[in-house]
Amino acid sequence: MRGVRDSLVVLMLVAVAVVSSGCPLLVAAGVGGAGAAAYYGGRLEQTMEATVSETCEAAVSALEGEGLPLYEKKVDSATAHIESEYADGKNVWIDADRISEKSTKVTVRVGGVVPDKQRAFDIMDAIEKRLRTRRSSSGGISQDPRLFSR
Repeated sequence: MRGVRDSLVVLMLVAVAVVSSGCPLLVAAGVGGAGAAAYYGGRLEQTMEATVSETCEAAVSALEGEGLPLYEKKVDSATAHIESEYADGKNVWIDADRISEKSTKVTVRVGGVVPDKQRAFDIMDAIEKRLRTRRSSSGGISQDPRLFSR
């Protein structure tokens, strides 16, 4: 419980620092042992505790869950690039870049000239949910936040 409280305190301090600096950065709490998500310049970035391959599989599954077509998928051991599109024509780009063997930086961008922040967050949440489910089902420690509430 102390670890959760300490994480929340750190997150609050970072949020206060960001807001008071005037920086156009939006920080949102990460769930499931991943880093905090940062939205800037139309891109949402977050570090996930997963390999590039696992992250790519979760991203494709997230797009399928949204009913989005898969237009492009390029994957190697260090990077992945996925492209899709919403029915209203807004493009979706997802990039995964290896940080370490079990850590990947994920970048989600939705829309071109006018980015769609909410959809980017929705896709990132769906990716993270699939990775968390995969960890739980493979014997990893569940990070479901409902387990910590009373």
